[in-house]
Amino acid sequence: MLQRLLISICTISCCFFARNAFAQDRIIDSLQSRLSSTALPDTDRIDVMLALGDRLGYSDGALARKYLDSAYALASSKKLYLKIGDALSSYAQAYYRTNNLDTALDLLRRADTVYGMADPDKAKGALVSSKMNIATVLRTMGDFSTAIGMYLKGVDVLDRRDIPDWRIKLMTAYMNIGLVYNEFNEYDRALFYHRKALDLVNPEVAGDIKTYYLRLHRIHDLIELKQFDSARYYLGKEDPLYKKLGQSDILSQMYSNWGFYYLGVRNEDAAITAFQNSYRYALTSNNSFRQVQMLSRLGEIYRNRKDYRESAQFLEKAYELSATLDDKPGEMNLAKALSSIYANDLHDDRKAVAHFLAYVRLSDTLNESASRRKVNELEAQHRISRKEDSIAMLQKQGHLQDLLLKRTTALSTTLIAGSLLLLSLAIVIIINFRRKHQILQQAKQLQERHILEMERQHQLVAMQSVLQGQEEERSRLARDLHDGVGGLLSGIKLSLAGMKGNIYLPEQGAQSLGNVISQLDHSISELRRVSHNMMPEALIRYGLREALENYCANINVSGGIRVQLQTYGMEERLEQSTEIVLYRIVQELLNNVIRHARAGQVLVQLIRKEDRFSLTVEDDGIGFDHGKVGSMMGAGIANVRARAEYLGGTVDIHSAAGQGTSVNVEGNCA
Repeated sequence: MLQRLLISICTISCCFFARNAFAQDRIIDSLQSRLSSTALPDTDRIDVMLALGDRLGYSDGALARKYLDSAYALASSKKLYLKIGDALSSYAQAYYRTNNLDTALDLLRRADTVYGMADPDKAKGALVSSKMNIATVLRTMGDFSTAIGMYLKGVDVLDRRDIPDWRIKLMTAYMNIGLVYNEFNEYDRALFYHRKALDLVNPEVAGDIKTYYLRLHRIHDLIELKQFDSARYYLGKEDPLYKKLGQSDILSQMYSNWGFYYLGVRNEDAAITAFQNSYRYALTSNNSFRQVQMLSRLGEIYRNRKDYRESAQFLEKAYELSATLDDKPGEMNLAKALSSIYANDLHDDRKAVAHFLAYVRLSDTLNESASRRKVNELEAQHRISRKEDSIAMLQKQGHLQDLLLKRTTALSTTLIAGSLLLLSLAIVIIINFRRKHQILQQAKQLQERHILEMERQHQLVAMQSVLQGQEEERSRLARDLHDGVGGLLSGIKLSLAGMKGNIYLPEQGAQSLGNVISQLDHSISELRRVSHNMMPEALIRYGLREALENYCANINVSGGIRVQLQTYGMEERLEQSTEIVLYRIVQELLNNVIRHARAGQVLVQLIRKEDRFSLTVEDDGIGFDHGKVGSMMGAGIANVRARAEYLGGTVDIHSAAGQGTSVNVEGNCA
């Protein structure tokens, strides 16, 4: 994610918008001076304000926004749709620089709509650029298939060469296609498209800033392909060009390429110097993503050199900066690296645990987002399928209405003729039509049932993905807690125990140390209990019956409530996924009883008969009005119902105030 954002930020800032180029201070002064002229036409005034907004976006965001606001207001008052679209695109670029991708995408789509309101001949080039701009944001968001499809459509249009600036737009399209292949580590294909883009460079576009980035992308591809001789040739040849340009972001990427080259040829000293130079220019250009990348690389190099404190300093700085960029994957990887270096190399248990917990939290957030995206994709696919089916049905109905109209006309002609023979034929036709109508109705009903079945299957797949993701994450977290945090706490306990035996302490100090060790024992036991509840070892090794027996026994030991477990037909194990779902249902229902029911006795009865199961959880608690189930136990009951539906089952709840509660779940276990 960090690499994708880094490449895209540098690309979008100078390759994404066709009119954008980096400005030196003297160019900004020249533009401001030109803007002060009262004789400047409105269209030119808007262009100057947009140019100032783009260029100042790198150094003075507030002033840049002021120029963009003025340009947008003037263009709107004059209804200059092309200029309104340009202003919206400039706003989008500003949001893109700060990684606010959703807002950038919304603004670009609005710009695309506004371009469509302009003169088609004049807006043709702007529309092509707008769609490829949208593709670049989608690429950065990870929607590579949609992005590359839009790029290729843009290439088809630009190949006609009837759009102003077609050469530079086509060059940009090829470059962006290459960057998509970079995301999949297919550097040979990336190099192919970057070379196609470079083939379009001629004096007409040679001075455009995009050509500098394009050459840098080519060098990056060669380094990744381990073609170090070619990479060294281009770096040496083009280094003076980048230095002469004097643009900080270009120089930062150039030194980054030098650093990766030196790493490839195993010259770590030169790599460190290059990465430090890249970081220095990234500070000047406010490129936070490259700052994180360079700090991370320096941290890796110093760790390989066993200079762990220097490594930790670089990684901590990268971690703090990454947290400000909303780059969750990068932040998670840095937290994991810091946890490892503090635990294994610097033996700082406090910082190791803190970074490990941060890693777990970020991992939870990313997995939850991934599960939500998966469900949304399935729902979107289902809606598209429903829409296509509806369109097909409407087309069939329209065709049928045409046939009915023709047959009605023929029947009217027959009646006018008054022929009994034709009347008989008409009656036959009507009967035949009714039969066909019945057949069509039956076909329609079958189609509706098929659609409902498809919907149910899509929902089942979505639910299965969510439940499977939850269980995998529970299992992973249980292992991480038990092996990671548990191991750290056990190590701390052993260290303290060794100190107690080897160091003379006054009685009060020895007692305090003993209390700390006792509290650590309690913490380790509690951690193991939590880890066991998240994914019981007995469930995986011995099956559902033994896991439920252990779970109910643990509740009984804790006191306050008595759980009686009865199982029938559970001698043979079920599918592991089914056992996990049933275990979670029992766990959820018993948790509800403990939290809400104020019960003294609970009966858990699980019966298996062939490929069906029946689960009953009944308590003698306070009960509740059946109509208030949703308000009292909404989340818990919703989880139970979702898991029961996953097993093709149903949930029945019987309760009344003061009469306890009985929950019965039935479903398939084969």
